[in-house]
Amino acid sequence: MRLEFFIPSPPLRAYIKRYAFYQFQKEEAPGGIKILPMGYAYVVVNLGDPFSIESPTVKNETVDKGPLLVGQQEVFYHLIPSGNLTSFSIIFKPAGMYRLLHAPMHELRGYGYPAGLVIRNLLTPLYEQLRHLSPNRHSMVRAADDFLLTQLALMDSRYPYIEGALECICKHKGLIGREELYRLCNVSGRTFRRRFLEIVGTSCKHYILITRMNHIMGALKNNHPPSVGWGSIAHNTGYYDQMHFIKSFRQMLGETPTHYISRFNNPENILERYFLAAID
Repeated sequence: MRLEFFIPSPPLRAYIKRYAFYQFQKEEAPGGIKILPMGYAYVVVNLGDPFSIESPTVKNETVDKGPLLVGQQEVFYHLIPSGNLTSFSIIFKPAGMYRLLHAPMHELRGYGYPAGLVIRNLLTPLYEQLRHLSPNRHSMVRAADDFLLTQLALMDSRYPYIEGALECICKHKGLIGREELYRLCNVSGRTFRRRFLEIVGTSCKHYILITRMNHIMGALKNNHPPSVGWGSIAHNTGYYDQMHFIKSFRQMLGETPTHYISRFNNPENILERYFLAAID
């Protein structure tokens, strides 16, 4: 099993959070890997055997070799390998895929599509390079950097206030109202909502919920159920009461907070912990 993260070159860091290379066998994840909403879109370049994606909200899909565009996920899904899983991923910051790849983010919402169906052959040269260079991770990172630096020169830089709003949401850990964001960005609510969906790929309301939930998950990682006060967490993270918090948690993650913590601390789920490290 191998999972490594790499930082992009400095000019790209406003748009790319990190690169990820992972490689493991089906036997290391017999029940698949549960992938939780992270607030990021990403490109997954599959270099190994096919894998399937099982989601409670959309039809199941089998992914063969090649690049896959994955938009903002609003609920969990399961990644089920059929054999050797070898992938190189580009994890974009929330507006990064729109800026660098000009992808129609709202059409990717809650799903993943082969890149050729969405942005034609834009990623084909990068895929061929990565396929040739694998498993030399550092050479793959350099190839991704070179490709994305070229895209940086063609970047769509309109509506920069969206990045300002994203920074505010992150700074406040999801505890900020949309009306306050409209005021800070000096645009109407209707314009803001339309541009946010266009650039980020999910509604501002849902992105705030994802940010809040990611903050909660980060705070819970080192706790065990008996030491967690759910009422206090609900209050401190903007929920009306504990039941509202648990309901929201279950809708997004597919399980109760207590069950999530128990599973997270189980050594058998180490792969899920590694994947979650992408949001740290």
